Amino acid sequence: MIKPVSCDIFCKVIDNYGDIGVTWRLARQLACEFNIVVRLWVDELNSFARLCPEADATLECQWYCGVEVRLWRENFAAVQAAELVIEAFACKLPEIYPTLMAERKTVWINLEYLSAEDWVEGCHKLPSPRPPLTRYFFFPGFTRKTGGLLITIPLTALGVANANNFDRFTIQLTSFGTVNAYYVDDIVLVTNNAPPAPPVTNAPVAITVDAQLNRHSISPLIYGTAFASSNQLADLNFPINRSGGNAETRYNWQLNAHNHAADWYFESIGDDSGSTPGASADDFVANSR
Repeated sequence: MIKPVSCDIFCKVIDNYGDIGVTWRLARQLACEFNIVVRLWVDELNSFARLCPEADATLECQWYCGVEVRLWRENFAAVQAAELVIEAFACKLPEIYPTLMAERKTVWINLEYLSAEDWVEGCHKLPSPRPPLTRYFFFPGFTRKTGGLLITIPLTALGVANANNFDRFTIQLTSFGTVNAYYVDDIVLVTNNAPPAPPVTNAPVAITVDAQLNRHSISPLIYGTAFASSNQLADLNFPINRSGGNAETRYNWQLNAHNHAADWYFESIGDDSGSTPGASADDFVANSR
């Protein structure tokens, strides 16, 4: 495709900093390195403000690092769709937005999670028709058949931040033996516009801890794990075994299968415990006793 002029990135904050961290970094790189006009739509700005301290979580629209950051409200107002739309981690676009995309023939990408599993190669760039549009899956990964990785290395880490004769990169193996092949797609030098770090004063700080103050027993109910076997629960002495996650809300006990909804093509996948109705739930209860 021709390099887009504008890009909308949609992010729903699910795990505090993971989703917004990835999309905020991507938005800055598209704006700073490729001169694309980027809008980052976020449904929860408090987490964003923790990553961007100068941000104001009460504002619906603000600019940082060349990126327009917008509050994604449930009642999404019509805007002009961007030429490139990135739906982060199957967050599901606002209901009105695909119609706006169709009017502009927008390129639609679903950015997926990083994975090293083999099946990622077969799913990277896979089309998912949404007439009259087509959504494409983008899987970051560790092989040349995936979307690869973005790696940022400060020149300070290479010891050449202030060198006046720095003129090349050399990628060299520092250990012996057989290693897996890796591929470099592009190297870009980016100006750091951040203000310099304040000088370190090493001022002495006195900290007093009163171990006898406000003492209380720790509830044993805060310790637990997820989907543990009976042996694991016994070894770790955990009082709680959790059965949860997105797919657990769509468990069909009659088929003993879980439906993965928009996370994965709405496929119903049978559990390892077989086709006996309720087998997975029964096994979980039995292992938790």
